[in-house]
Amino acid sequence: MDNFQRTFFEGMQMDIAKTLRVGNIVFLSGTEAMDPQNGGKVPEDMDEQIKVVVRKMNDTLKEIGLSLENMVKHTIYMTKGAADPVDVIRKFHDECYKYAPGLRKRPSTGTLAVVEGLAVKTFKIEVDAIAAYPDQG
Repeated sequence: MDNFQRTFFEGMQMDIAKTLRVGNIVFLSGTEAMDPQNGGKVPEDMDEQIKVVVRKMNDTLKEIGLSLENMVKHTIYMTKGAADPVDVIRKFHDECYKYAPGLRKRPSTGTLAVVEGLAVKTFKIEVDAIAAYPDQG
């Protein structure tokens, strides 16, 4: 038996945790643009997909008492040809700053990978992340 803390995706029969906490570190599974606030639809526009992804990431972190302010690493996966990679990075960061203005002065580390495709054909972007609870000392 491990001492890891997990949260799971609602209504999904998947053997994957939404978050996994190990000590003060939280690993956030890949977040895509399937929008639960819009009946599970995926926006066609990359900018709208970024907005949905960032909102869902922040909401997931809020469920465990964190926010995007606590993000220390992110990996953006975007589909080849979906948009200019530099624009995607900029727009992702700008959207994150709406929820976590402190990231401007304390940015997380990040990686962008351009891939041939994602799990669902309409996904143009997926982001996984690592966040951390503040030290208590």
